[in-house]
Amino acid sequence: LFPGKRFSRLDAYKAVMASPAAGPDNKAYALYRAVNCYAPAGYNSCDATEAPKAQRKAWFDQLKRQYPASVWAGKLRYYW
Repeated sequence: LFPGKRFSRLDAYKAVMASPAAGPDNKAYALYRAVNCYAPAGYNSCDATEAPKAQRKAWFDQLKRQYPASVWAGKLRYYW
């Protein structure tokens, strides 16, 4: 219906995670949201692609390891 590429929230979160200009709080939020794209059913509600469970665990672990004091690390208890 509309021309151009469809917007993907997960791609936006990945871009923030990879950006050297993004601050720690922004990166922590992007990791939190990327993991939550799969909550609670385990399928991606952010776009049509799928990330393997190992990748989702890596995002979860990175959030807990690199940004343990962030509010986002405190809120996220599980990965899907």
